[in-house]
Amino acid sequence: MMLQKVIYQILLPFLFLFLAPSQWIKMLRRKDATGSVLQRLGFFNQQIKNLLTAQSRGLWIHAVSVGEVAIAIRLIREWRRRYPRLPIFLTTTTNTAQAVARRELGDTVALTYNPLDFIFSVRSFFNLIHPRVLVLVESELWPNFLWEAKRRKVPVALVNARLSLTAERRYRMLQPIIRPLYDHLDIICLQSEADRERLLALGARPETLIVADSMKFDVSEVRDTHVAIREVNTLLNRASVPDTARILLGGSTHPGEEQILARVYLRLRQKHPELFLIICPRHFERAKKIEHELTQLGLRVVRRSLLGDPLADVQPLPNTPDVLLVDTTGELKRFYAAAHITFVGKSLTGHGGQNFLEPVQYCHPVIVGPHVENFAEIASHFIRERAIIQVADQAALESAVERCLSDPAYAEAVAMRAQSLFHKRLGATRRTIEALDPFILPAVSD
Repeated sequence: MMLQKVIYQILLPFLFLFLAPSQWIKMLRRKDATGSVLQRLGFFNQQIKNLLTAQSRGLWIHAVSVGEVAIAIRLIREWRRRYPRLPIFLTTTTNTAQAVARRELGDTVALTYNPLDFIFSVRSFFNLIHPRVLVLVESELWPNFLWEAKRRKVPVALVNARLSLTAERRYRMLQPIIRPLYDHLDIICLQSEADRERLLALGARPETLIVADSMKFDVSEVRDTHVAIREVNTLLNRASVPDTARILLGGSTHPGEEQILARVYLRLRQKHPELFLIICPRHFERAKKIEHELTQLGLRVVRRSLLGDPLADVQPLPNTPDVLLVDTTGELKRFYAAAHITFVGKSLTGHGGQNFLEPVQYCHPVIVGPHVENFAEIASHFIRERAIIQVADQAALESAVERCLSDPAYAEAVAMRAQSLFHKRLGATRRTIEALDPFILPAVSD
């Protein structure tokens, strides 16, 4: 083990300099580039130092990006409810994750960038906050973090963990390096039984593994949809879209998928004139390019930004467009609520797929492409139970939308199966909290 540590410390600077230049570029492009880089190297200004030391000997949660931060926020709110006096620190890697955490949590937690895995930066952070428990969200297994936690006898938990088949094959090649890292984890809350079997095969200790299901279900849960539906209906009326329209929604679309949806829409509209297309691209900055592409196909496009605030008194458009292009942020859930059929993007022309767990709750069929790697286990479960529709290409997408339009009973059955399956899998947050309680309670009782 000592030899491994020495080799790692020698190789780590080269790893960061030559294998991860994109990460340095991203760090240097941030608004607060100097501050974030210094924090990641373990250097903090006096204000941050005072904040961290004032909240020392608490719970440290690390979440890399926005998806992991959403899970961390869910856990933090539950811990705040149970243990209001427990100091909590949250570190993130990306700038966007920092912004989301700051917006959602305010000053209820101490928030900084995560230190890089250099021994001096890791020890600097540990020296400032003296954590009682370290909670890693999903996949962040950095050796110096784990070795330092072990040295200081700080329990480490990995939550909402998953191990894809691809990752398992990669880890098998590095098993002599990876296996000892799992020995430094006191508890691992996993998303599925398949994840448990893969980790066991890699040498993880059975007593540390708990299948808690995926917290993505809890994070994605929606409650009151009446306001969202009312606001979207107001916008559609403002666009002169008739109340009888059937909404085909492309959510979180990626390049190429807007044109595929448009071609499907043009063909199906000949048989189903009540069909109306709404496109919510994953990156709203692409709106101008998308509008040009759709116009080239002969479609009349109106941008969401031209329709104003749903609560304002705005005159409706004189003519109904063919497509509503959502060029604003934070409104996708609202449009999911009012759709009749949803296609979830980054799954036909992209890779990995976007989150389909929000639209399946709105009682309409959801369609995905072949690429759902980011949600592999969850997607396979929904597909196996016929709770979402998976298509291979444009022709299959057209066929699936056509069937949903022509066979309302089929569309309703898919939607009802999805809703039922979703609600059966809620509760991972509670199970994770309960599993971590033996590690959290000593920090609370001090």
